[in-house]
Amino acid sequence: MEKQTFILSPGEEELRRKNYQLVVDFMSLGGPERNIGRKPLLAEDGQAVMAFTKSGVPHASNLMEWNAATVRDFPNWEYPEFEIFMTQYPDKFWGNVVSRGAFGDGEITDGKMYTYYECKDGKIALYMEIYNPVGEAPSVSEEQKEKGEI
Repeated sequence: MEKQTFILSPGEEELRRKNYQLVVDFMSLGGPERNIGRKPLLAEDGQAVMAFTKSGVPHASNLMEWNAATVRDFPNWEYPEFEIFMTQYPDKFWGNVVSRGAFGDGEITDGKMYTYYECKDGKIALYMEIYNPVGEAPSVSEEQKEKGEI
């Protein structure tokens, strides 16, 4: 097994820079236009993973389908505050995110979550949301609960 180093080659640093910008672009899109704006940033075979669900088992779905569903179910959702953290890998990132929007016809609220991203071939191939299930789970839609998505 090759020893992992935190020092990247110039090519790996350039790849990290491009992937970092990809993740920032992804998180910068909010509201109903985020489906169209995010689509070119996502891998066709990418996965979205919701780490905490009603069943206790993480729910994975196709990233493109998840993106379209979140815009459908949460059209006004946005991410006004986020920090993206680099790792020793040029294609893996963590995020600390404040999200803002309404569930259904409810009031606009803020939520806090951690996000994880893996990039491949200039696209986001894995997106994961990790949040406080006790604080957030009661606010999701009944349809999502019935599907086992949360």
